[in-house]
Amino acid sequence: SFTPSLGGSYIPINPTKIRLFSKLLSTLVGKISISKYATAITLNASFAILSFLFNIVDSNAMFNNWANDKEVTKYLRWDAYEKEEDTIKFLNYLENSYKEDNFYNWMVIPKEEGVPIGTIGAVDIDVNNNTVEIGHCYGRNFWNKGYGTEALTRIIKFFFEEVEVETIYAYYVEGNSVSGKVLEKVGMKYEGILRKRVYDKVTKKQVDLISYSITRDDYFK
Repeated sequence: SFTPSLGGSYIPINPTKIRLFSKLLSTLVGKISISKYATAITLNASFAILSFLFNIVDSNAMFNNWANDKEVTKYLRWDAYEKEEDTIKFLNYLENSYKEDNFYNWMVIPKEEGVPIGTIGAVDIDVNNNTVEIGHCYGRNFWNKGYGTEALTRIIKFFFEEVEVETIYAYYVEGNSVSGKVLEKVGMKYEGILRKRVYDKVTKKQVDLISYSITRDDYFK
């Protein structure tokens, strides 16, 4: 099973904003805001809801929509799940991890679907350097519909405007150039190549990681 790397410590959020974002969904509908403390939030009228509340319906949707698909996971750090019990264990891990202040992960739920189609969150947080690495994953049937771009845009807004990090970055595995296009769409810039940094499950070889980032200066200019 997959356990995200969470280096560093918690990057604190302004307490007044914690109180604001801890309100229920009914008070958040229509607002363009996101927080790990929100039950769920609407990104816009047509796209997605992000939620950290998980249940058995989420487990079934996660398994069937993306977690059991080798085509989806071939560039990820974890292998496709063979049984739904694996997704239940993962969701239990998420629920327990949310008790920690330095954990950020959400389900992405398109309004027209009503079920989760992927996840997005902080893969790594470095409080000393005030940086966050973002990772995301979506079911194959939901690619090329704008969900990934919209969710990533909102996550970037959250981490810059609410958590006030300095830099947000992301990697993708050599060969998965579609991921690079999503990163470019949200304003992230190509940084370079981390040579032979990871093992590719498809080619059975060490391959490069492609690095993208966006800074506070980039975001607020």
